[in-house]
Amino acid sequence: MTFRSKIYLLPFVILAVESFAQPNAPVNSLPYDETTYNNVLLTHGIIYAIAFSLVFPAGALLLRLFPSRNLVWYHITVQIIGMIFMFAGFGLGCWLCAQYSPVSNPN
Repeated sequence: MTFRSKIYLLPFVILAVESFAQPNAPVNSLPYDETTYNNVLLTHGIIYAIAFSLVFPAGALLLRLFPSRNLVWYHITVQIIGMIFMFAGFGLGCWLCAQYSPVSNPN
């Protein structure tokens, strides 16, 4: 990456950091209920499991089991779908860490 392309990423980095900033709150106070946290945690795990145990291997096996010129586009499509699942799971994990910091309150 050149310096010019890195400088374009700076606003996105600043927005990402600011979106996770929280006002000063006591460590033991939770801004959400426990069922929401558990549901999002379960959804995060299911999405990651689907992405990494089904979608990504299916995209890789697609090329090996059915070699063809046009199959490359199906492989690309399946891998992009896997990346969408991966980023959705990552976003849920970031939300969980922003709402409940396991480092500041391990109990």
